[in-house]
Amino acid sequence: MRVERRERGQRQRGQAGDAAGKPGVHCYLAAGKEGEAPHWRSDLMEWEGATPSVTRVGEVFGALLAAAAARLDQLLRHAEHEKERLQQAHLLELGGLAATVAHELRNPLNIISMAAVMAPAEVRAEIRAQIERADHLIQDLLSYSGEVRLNRQRVPVAELVQRVAAGHPAQAIALDVGEALCLHIDPMRGEQILGNLIGNAMAMLRGRLDPRILVAAEAQPDGWVLLRVCDNGPGVPADLAADLFQPFTTRRPGGTGLGLAIVRRLVEAHGGSVRLGERAGWNCCFELLLPGSP
Repeated sequence: MRVERRERGQRQRGQAGDAAGKPGVHCYLAAGKEGEAPHWRSDLMEWEGATPSVTRVGEVFGALLAAAAARLDQLLRHAEHEKERLQQAHLLELGGLAATVAHELRNPLNIISMAAVMAPAEVRAEIRAQIERADHLIQDLLSYSGEVRLNRQRVPVAELVQRVAAGHPAQAIALDVGEALCLHIDPMRGEQILGNLIGNAMAMLRGRLDPRILVAAEAQPDGWVLLRVCDNGPGVPADLAADLFQPFTTRRPGGTGLGLAIVRRLVEAHGGSVRLGERAGWNCCFELLLPGSP
């Protein structure tokens, strides 16, 4: 017996029981007719020699299996929708909390900054650095928990990378991007996504004699664009890899642990995905799938 979630009605040979020449039941999601939703159905395979009564039993079993698969599919979809609803509710609650914390923290931070004017230069520099770090955390909290609104436009990938790279003139960033390759994304959010990944890479490259960063992009057959941001830093420790995109998981010195979580949230808001991938010659490589534009 084989249960398979497919959008096509065609049955592939060699599935279920026919490879061994034994009776089997193939249950799958079949494409509906024009204007109809896909539906679960089942086919008997290699039942040609069975008696009518046995065949009828197989058909009944197949119908029950298809009904059970449809119900399970419906429950899984409902669970996924409920998970998304709860996550959005949690983010809205977190957003309100972050906005309140940001407001309450900025006033004392400004007072501390003004009170340090008469302090020695090295003390002022340390206070300024810590205030900037706190402000960075506040900005990341607001960015992660706030509502993501998108103004999608046609954005050339090469231009997007060059704009982000211009903010880091001290770091050479190699490009492997076709001039005609374009994304259908919010340009401001695109800069934020790339900026977080490149900033993350630069933090991990500090102290290296040969710091290198590569941004590569290639069109996919389904209209999406595969974007890679790679560096030759120390790579991601194995114990962090599984939770790398969770909030407050960080591998960079002085990081807030929200940069990659923000990247994932913004990429998923565009309908895409991000993961830790691999590329020959590079120790760390993030792979993003984003919608392309003709």
